[in-house]
Amino acid sequence: MAIGFSDEGPRPSVAIALAMLKSAVGRTFTGWKGGDYKMTKKSLVWVANPGNTSDTVIASVQAHDYGVILHTAWEP
Repeated sequence: MAIGFSDEGPRPSVAIALAMLKSAVGRTFTGWKGGDYKMTKKSLVWVANPGNTSDTVIASVQAHDYGVILHTAWEP
């Protein structure tokens, strides 16, 4: 499971992004290079755009009055 990024276009609200991630739990996804992967509550969420790979994962989420900060980490 990966979350893509862009400087353009609308950004989903925190509520919408959280609902999307929660709805993915228990579902099986096909990787862009093949293979099927079942999303669990313990699955890593990678940071990568479609067709790309990355060693960056979402490590933690920090809530603030003005929004949230996604902290990332390198995961080999």
